[in-house]
Amino acid sequence: MVTRAMTTQDLQSALNVAIKRDNALFVVYIVVLVVFTYALRWSGNKVQSQAKALATAEIEIAKGDAAKANQQTEQLRIDLITETGKVATLQLDAANAEKDVARLQEDAANAKAGQQKVEIQLANAQVQVADANRQAEEARKTAEAEHLARLEMEKTLAPREIWLKTYEDGTTNVDDLKNKGRIKVLIEFIPDFEAARTAKNLDFLFAQSGWEVTLRPSSDFSTQDGVTIKRLILHGDSTDFRPEEKSGMLSFTLKAWLMSNDWETHEATIEQAELSENDIAIVVGLKPSPYFQPKQFKENNKREIDGLREFAPNANPDKPIKNLFFIDAGGRESSLPGSNR
Repeated sequence: MVTRAMTTQDLQSALNVAIKRDNALFVVYIVVLVVFTYALRWSGNKVQSQAKALATAEIEIAKGDAAKANQQTEQLRIDLITETGKVATLQLDAANAEKDVARLQEDAANAKAGQQKVEIQLANAQVQVADANRQAEEARKTAEAEHLARLEMEKTLAPREIWLKTYEDGTTNVDDLKNKGRIKVLIEFIPDFEAARTAKNLDFLFAQSGWEVTLRPSSDFSTQDGVTIKRLILHGDSTDFRPEEKSGMLSFTLKAWLMSNDWETHEATIEQAELSENDIAIVVGLKPSPYFQPKQFKENNKREIDGLREFAPNANPDKPIKNLFFIDAGGRESSLPGSNR
């Protein structure tokens, strides 16, 4: 019993000790809790203060960024308005350009149509010009043929005459006949006034060349038209051909000179008994009628004249004439100042 009582008392003491220890621990817990809570609160306040400061700084930064963003946004809005205006202007320009393009296309189409019309008109005009040129060429050829025909008619009707021409350089148109030695010329002419006039003309020109001339009428109507030059030929038994060659050269020179003056001239031969090497005989026949001559004869005659002109360079040279002189069948003199006759 006593043992039981002591045990209860011991338990009570142990309980009290435990309670005191527990209370002490509770107090310590409370103190530690208060200190920890204070420290935690202080630390939290510190963190909160720093966080607040950081947040405030970040807010300020954000405000600055927002202001910049607002400013940029405003600028972008202004730029957008500007670009929108430009787009509108460009759209208007594009619309106007489309109108211009349409107008230009229409103008181009009209121009092309006009070009085609002009080309057609030009082609028609070219055809008309070609026709006009053809007609003009035909008219020119007709006029030229008529002109040549008139010239031939004039040559047919006009008497033969060669004027003595003195050129400004002192030469004359009879210089080709000079310096041939002592030449004697017998000029016969048929009983025709124009033939007699022509013979007188030759008499005067040959005298200017230093030739001795004898005029004699002829009654031989079988004489060939134009002027016939009779040159020397030798007898069959002669062996000296120099006289014949000299007579032939003289006859050739005289023929070249007469034909260069557009006189129809022929050559014939005569035997030595009738002519010497320094003699020459000329027979003046009727005046030829170029207008009525065949075309082939005219062409052959022209070719012959062109080939002989170089052998009578002074007959009709292309140089200025100082004066002209002529004596007709009646001995009447005519003188003219320089001309292109």
